[in-house]
Amino acid sequence: MINKKTTKKFKLQYKSIEELKKLNLQSIGLRPSGEENIYSYESKKYNFLNYKITPKIFSFIIFETNNCIIRLKRIEISEISNPLKLINLVIEVKIYKLEHQLHAERYISIETIEKKIFLKLLPNEIISKLLENALEIIANRFDKKFINKIINPLK
Repeated sequence: MINKKTTKKFKLQYKSIEELKKLNLQSIGLRPSGEENIYSYESKKYNFLNYKITPKIFSFIIFETNNCIIRLKRIEISEISNPLKLINLVIEVKIYKLEHQLHAERYISIETIEKKIFLKLLPNEIISKLLENALEIIANRFDKKFINKIINPLK
């Protein structure tokens, strides 16, 4: 398996988890999925590795006393459903209070599950580069959405 990962820290404008809980999740595009603590987000169409895709993202969101956890539950991309089965994507955000402000730590990893189908034909160096490119695109899009929807929702 080939694995690539990235982390990033953010400062949020919120002072407490209680204040963050008041954020209307539907106003930022998160809809209850029918499963407990699972919310869906439908992205706008964009280009990804020569495909035009429209991901539907399901996230587990739990508010605890001193923190909030946001974790990718699953992702549905009908345009690339078969290649998607060849990778494991992990996205997790931990929001916590530090001093008088909330902070967030974002972790994203992408890895091949196993080398089958077309991956068997590619050298590890090319697979590694593809994963790096995919990780960069995913991290940049996630960070942009996170900043616009969670960090600066009122701007």
